Amino acid sequence: MELFEEAGLILDNGKFNFPEAVERVKIDIGLSVNAPQSQAWITADPGLFVLGFEPVKSNLDQIKAASSDWELKLSSEFIGSQIALLRTALFSRHIPEGLAMYVTKDDPGCSSLLEPTSFEIDRVERVSVRSLNEILEYFPFDRIPLIDHVKIDAQGADFEILAGATSYLDRIFAVTLEMDTQEYQKSTNSHEHVQQFMALNNFVLVKPGLLRHFIYLMRGYRIDVETEDPTYINLNQIKTSRSRRFFLYQRG
Repeated sequence: MELFEEAGLILDNGKFNFPEAVERVKIDIGLSVNAPQSQAWITADPGLFVLGFEPVKSNLDQIKAASSDWELKLSSEFIGSQIALLRTALFSRHIPEGLAMYVTKDDPGCSSLLEPTSFEIDRVERVSVRSLNEILEYFPFDRIPLIDHVKIDAQGADFEILAGATSYLDRIFAVTLEMDTQEYQKSTNSHEHVQQFMALNNFVLVKPGLLRHFIYLMRGYRIDVETEDPTYINLNQIKTSRSRRFFLYQRG
């Protein structure tokens, strides 16, 4: 697939052939111009590989050049060895003809497939649109049985991305996403909508202020949560944390 070739992802027998040193994988959806979450994850875990998704070409160009003004930004040395940058939007389904992406003027990290209600639009460009179900068909679950963490920051389209991952949700340990129905038109990203969907898939919300209580109830589970946005843990996979630590981090 051309998308994978451009990102430097090699396929072996139809599956991603991650570098030999890779022991864990996380997914970062919505990188903006600096991919700060990926940078923080990788520097904390040398055995990690990140699948990073960003549809806006100018944003990816800034990431690759490390030219963003933000203090925390992805080091170019990690590209290829610990992160693959995939230029595509994610949604509930593959849309072969792509969709319009509204690229916002002052902060291109606020760009979205949904038209913004308050952000000024700089331009509209057509981007490719795929689903996580389609991408994860190529994931080597025989080598890495579980994806540690999926962070979604898709400016009002987060729930649509979740809906496009139903075939593989049980292979994901934790999900962090934004709730936003006000800043973007036709957003389905309400707390109620997301909460119902996650409960049906046996994910539990880790609420701010209840972390100590959660860890106490799950005594023996090695889970560290440092996230600002709502984070859900897969109860079907929680026993995995008895044998190894899960560090869930997200800011901004």
